[in-house]
Amino acid sequence: MCYHLKLNGRLEMPNRFTPIAPGTDPAQQLAIINKNFAELDNETVKMLYDDDTGTHRIFIDATSGRIKASKSGVDVTTATADQLTFDSGQDVFKIVKKVSLTLTITLTGTGSKTASVTQAHGFAFLPAYAAFITIDAAIAALSPISNTNGPNPFLVYGTSSPTLQPFGLFQVGVDATNITFSGQLAMAGSSTLTNSATVYLLQETAN
Repeated sequence: MCYHLKLNGRLEMPNRFTPIAPGTDPAQQLAIINKNFAELDNETVKMLYDDDTGTHRIFIDATSGRIKASKSGVDVTTATADQLTFDSGQDVFKIVKKVSLTLTITLTGTGSKTASVTQAHGFAFLPAYAAFITIDAAIAALSPISNTNGPNPFLVYGTSSPTLQPFGLFQVGVDATNITFSGQLAMAGSSTLTNSATVYLLQETAN
């Protein structure tokens, strides 16, 4: 059995429930209400949610536990895989934790300067990850990834390969215990440069 629920709140359902006629005795009203609730309680329910154009957009199957949502204008009941914005029947990566790290590198004269910051992620498994790194404006001004608006974030996926810059490198790594954000600069000067990393830890969720 399947209900059709409009996103604007209008409920459409098959005629399976007993209506209560005007003037029905209160005891009979209660019996009818209980019977109707029993109908709901004793069946497996599937739900279709429609948008304001009447297009089926969200489907929930309580039997399989599957939820699907389609793109605008696409009927979720006939949508292909690439027309779905979400399908719980597929393996997906979910963000299980967001970690922000700050890395400072102090320049004192000439020579290569290195620094790193480490934080435990707290999981008993090795998570996949994606990290956005934003380098100090003083570095960004010398980097090909820079623009006139200052430092740009760049994305590092779950890999051991560092991101090279003309005057050094930056790297985010995740092992079974820790997240490490490290940097190395070969810039002359006397200043403290502040860099940041936003690390998204991911876990695959099976269908």
